Amino acid sequence: MSITKGHSTVIEYGDQPTFADSITWTSFANVTGVTPPTPEADDIDVSHMGSEGQFKEFTAGWADGGEVEVTLQYNKDQATTIYGLFRQNKGFRITFSDESYWGLTGYIKSFGDEIDREGIITTTVTIKVSGKPTFVEGN
Repeated sequence: MSITKGHSTVIEYGDQPTFADSITWTSFANVTGVTPPTPEADDIDVSHMGSEGQFKEFTAGWADGGEVEVTLQYNKDQATTIYGLFRQNKGFRITFSDESYWGLTGYIKSFGDEIDREGIITTTVTIKVSGKPTFVEGN
């Protein structure tokens, strides 16, 4: 079993409104944490009068690509750029050190700063996934 460390993980946004169309990528700077998308399926209740033992039965419904959360060290120039991308559809890519990556289309849903009197200011960015995210296995 191969272990992949978080160090060297990169998150980038593309130059186009979709992941598939993006050619040029720009990295978020000073990333301290990334939570990749967590796709989730809706539950459709298909229980009926004859369901065994009166247990509910389910089948998978529509899926939601989830959200990505990124924590960055605050930088005023980057904050200005992020604000400019707010609510704009973009391609995003999260690449791990083994070259595996998540590719997705989405938009910056929210961002805000956290200020700790004894630490650095951090910015948390939430990206809402639109459509099906793609995972590509690396080396």
